[in-house]
Amino acid sequence: MKIKKGTVNFSVDLIAFLLSTLLLSTGLLIHYTLPPGSGHFKTLWGLDRHAWGDVHFWMAIGLVVVIGVHLVLHWPWIVAMVKGKVRSLTRRRVWVACVGLVVLVAATAAPFFATPQVTPTAAGETSHRQQQAIEHDDMGIRGSMSVAEISQLSGVPAEAFKRELSLPADVSPDERMGRLGREFQFDMDRVREVIKDNSPEP
Repeated sequence: MKIKKGTVNFSVDLIAFLLSTLLLSTGLLIHYTLPPGSGHFKTLWGLDRHAWGDVHFWMAIGLVVVIGVHLVLHWPWIVAMVKGKVRSLTRRRVWVACVGLVVLVAATAAPFFATPQVTPTAAGETSHRQQQAIEHDDMGIRGSMSVAEISQLSGVPAEAFKRELSLPADVSPDERMGRLGREFQFDMDRVREVIKDNSPEP
């Protein structure tokens, strides 16, 4: 059964719209609900700010892919627009299109080649953000991690998590901590308290 081109175009456009909406939603969530500085200490549905940032990133990748498919489906129309009806304007249109493409590629690649700016501080002085990182270092613990992953990263045995968080003894080490938190009513702050209380002495 042959799928109509109009149906394909509609499906692609609908997916692009949904991804755009979700991209906006996760962006607002990261900016307002889990603002900078919240780090791993505020979670929503078992995911902290960094985990939602990963979701936001992959939605952006998906949107770019869908837009690429959209452009492929409309390529004949794009070529016709670039060439135009007047032959004398074809060269100018092609030149403008090439310049636009170069600018787009350069803007996309720029972040990968840019050098981050490092702001030095006086000896013994730390910034507010650095101080927060020192006081609240959680080693990158996320709700999307499994019990085994958090145990390996923190050095705290999985049995300690089960005991302190009142988890059943038969809970699999491969279970995600965020899902367990939703089921057994604890948050990632509590997990970090367990890590702090049970971390092996250096």
